[in-house]
Amino acid sequence: MATLLMVGDDNDLSVEAERFASRLGLAVLRCPDAAAAATLLHRQVEVVVVDGGDGESHSALPQLLQACQSRGLPLLHVGAPDALPGEKDLPTDLFDVLPPPLAPRLLERRLALLLEVRRLRRELDARALEVEVLQAELAEFSSLDHDTGLFSQRYFIEDLAKEWRQAGRNSTPLSLLLLEIDGYASFLRQHGREEAVSSLCLVARALYQSLMRPSDLLARFGERGFAILLPETDGDGAELVATRLRHAVASLATGEDWVLHEGVSLSIGCAWHLPGEGDADGSDGEALLDVAGEALARAAAAGGGRTVLLAVEGDAGHPKDDAPDS
Repeated sequence: MATLLMVGDDNDLSVEAERFASRLGLAVLRCPDAAAAATLLHRQVEVVVVDGGDGESHSALPQLLQACQSRGLPLLHVGAPDALPGEKDLPTDLFDVLPPPLAPRLLERRLALLLEVRRLRRELDARALEVEVLQAELAEFSSLDHDTGLFSQRYFIEDLAKEWRQAGRNSTPLSLLLLEIDGYASFLRQHGREEAVSSLCLVARALYQSLMRPSDLLARFGERGFAILLPETDGDGAELVATRLRHAVASLATGEDWVLHEGVSLSIGCAWHLPGEGDADGSDGEALLDVAGEALARAAAAGGGRTVLLAVEGDAGHPKDDAPDS
């Protein structure tokens, strides 16, 4: 139960404080001195009232004030102004002084104001927490593609920069795949956006289910394509993954969920790089993305349904004519 902590002896102040607490439905907890009161703040204390008439019994009042401040508890000191060193530096929304003689109506007013400030501070803290949660949800939402539920192109670019630097620090290979659905533009014209996007989602699911490692990142890339980042994967490994992905997507044409009732194939551009000294600094992986784009263009120009692999440095590219059988 919410509690008013009364610090001091039984007197007119304690009587008036109890009356106030009773009207607000607050319990009253009495304590003879400030040192003992500081140990009781773990209870459901909403406000602290200190009778400042006895200086000796309240020699620990500065410690009580500090404890209240750290917990956001308001404290009303009923006593002479400037009785405590540094009173003027205390936050006015948590600390107030009521000089003698005791005026019951003024006491009630001061306590009511302190409790209202505490309520508002709690609401403000709760709203701040809500804002943090909403900001986190917004950040997560902005990192996802609305059609497929995959990571967005923006998120992929950010992750590419991180993985590029990580590969440079560890001197490990990094591969990037750009994938496009062959003929997706004609799909869109013939069947409309709704069915075309449904097919895109089926392709996305097939790709996702074909990736073996949690570290492999699949994202929507452009209107009709995808991008995959393969950490610690060289060119040979990237080709194996590309072949597995093309077979998985080709098998969709025989499934009951495939809405277009047509075959589907992928053009895949693979780029890979084995970082050397200095690759961890001053680059964000754009070179890898550019080379993968060039490889994808070659695969599409060669008729689609194939993979082209290029290395970032040197001429290691060659088309892979291992399209799935129709």
